[in-house]
Amino acid sequence: MERHTYMTLCNTLRTRNLLEDARDISVEEQVAIFILTIGHNERNRAAQNTFQHSGQTISKYASLVLRAIWIMSGGPMIRCQYIFGDLNGSFHIFSTHVPAWVPASDQARFRNRKAFISQNVMV
Repeated sequence: MERHTYMTLCNTLRTRNLLEDARDISVEEQVAIFILTIGHNERNRAAQNTFQHSGQTISKYASLVLRAIWIMSGGPMIRCQYIFGDLNGSFHIFSTHVPAWVPASDQARFRNRKAFISQNVMV
């Protein structure tokens, strides 16, 4: 992702009040955690080492950014296998299938048990 695109995304999430700076972690770092986790298929442990935060913090902020982007996209609610909320209003999604658009040559790998093209996302 180019820098100006990244900064536009961060500023949009901030101005729409979907994300805000936390005590120790900025919106930019929250989005970077999300991009590393989802975009590069990194495990929680790798993100912990990269950002020097606990696994709980990595999971929390990746989930918050996912929720913010989903709200911004105007998409329907995600059906998840497990959702746990806490008093702060953050949600920890452990496993869900989201619709995917992939080239025809790769569609067989992304077809789920109900014959739809999706990707299993764990956060």
